[in-house]
Amino acid sequence: MRQLGLTHYVAYGSDWGSLITARLALNHGEGLRAILITSAGLIPTIDANAPLITDEEAEWQRASAARMHPERGYQLVQGTKPQSLAYGHTDSPMARACSIVEKFHGWTIPGEARDPPFAMDDLLANIMLYWLNGAVAPMWPYGHLGKIAPVPAGIRVAARAGFLFSTRDLMLPPPRSWLEPIFDVGRVSISSAIGHFPAMDDAELVADEITHFMRDVD
Repeated sequence: MRQLGLTHYVAYGSDWGSLITARLALNHGEGLRAILITSAGLIPTIDANAPLITDEEAEWQRASAARMHPERGYQLVQGTKPQSLAYGHTDSPMARACSIVEKFHGWTIPGEARDPPFAMDDLLANIMLYWLNGAVAPMWPYGHLGKIAPVPAGIRVAARAGFLFSTRDLMLPPPRSWLEPIFDVGRVSISSAIGHFPAMDDAELVADEITHFMRDVD
């Protein structure tokens, strides 16, 4: 953004984009006025000096772990043996397609026995973006997730932060008390109309959310 000559800007991100956007605000916050993300992105460092979590936070962690449990196999494989999986995804378009479409199902309509609620052309376009470019991602980043998500106590993001959470996402919406030690929390919206891929679920909803949140930023 600075190379473009822009001194003030805002940023939006979902999935890994939430973590990248939050890290952008934390490490390169000059000129970044506000961020809107669809997950917490960053997490407080848990150590002996960290404050005790509240009952609400403990219940959220328990419920989120239960939600994540049947879906977390990909994190274990990609975080520990990414190269083994990468060969299969590079060699077989069917393996690549199955992996991607399974996520569009499990992360949008978890537990429902029906096709993902997206147009077939949209799903195929997403698959082809990976396949034609030989982009076997995201694989390697999961091995570093534990290093880049935690934030030491007392370190906060200066930019105003908004959140668009989904009750159907991989992780359930966290309590506001979990966000406030790290972020200057502004608007927090929770929707049951979207899943893990909000812009594909309802682009107008996301655009309206960005507009309403950013309009309130000084």
